[in-house]
Amino acid sequence: MWYSLTKNTKIMKKLLLLAFLLTIGFVFQKASAKDLSSPAAECTLEKDGFGGAYLLFCGKFGGDLSPKQIAKETKLGVDGCAAGSKIFQFTLYVKKNGRSTKYVGKSNELTEEMHKALKSLQPGDQFSFKHVKAQLPRKGGEVDVWAKTFYVVGSKA
Repeated sequence: MWYSLTKNTKIMKKLLLLAFLLTIGFVFQKASAKDLSSPAAECTLEKDGFGGAYLLFCGKFGGDLSPKQIAKETKLGVDGCAAGSKIFQFTLYVKKNGRSTKYVGKSNELTEEMHKALKSLQPGDQFSFKHVKAQLPRKGGEVDVWAKTFYVVGSKA
């Protein structure tokens, strides 16, 4: 009887170990089975919990900016992507004194109208970029770009 119980215990331990190893194997296989041939696979860096590409304005991924910082910037950047990626489409929402205005961009540069609107913002106003897309260096590759809201603060930012 004792021999039978010990033998069954050993068999159960081996079965549990085998089940554990199989589970681990499937998890690692699933994690490494990403399609790295797709253009979106070029954008894998994570920033603030977001995977993929993210918009940079004044070197920031959202947050506080001073009017002085905003006045100097005329281009949008993208990071978290393959080097050489470039924004080609975005919508800019400017909220000044509680009123929101929408602008549509078709490159990585702000239009004169957009830049003028941003330069007119005062502490307490805000703006955000939505529907942002970037062209990857490889032909035909494009990705959606994450963006956060920017808040205009006093000159201390």
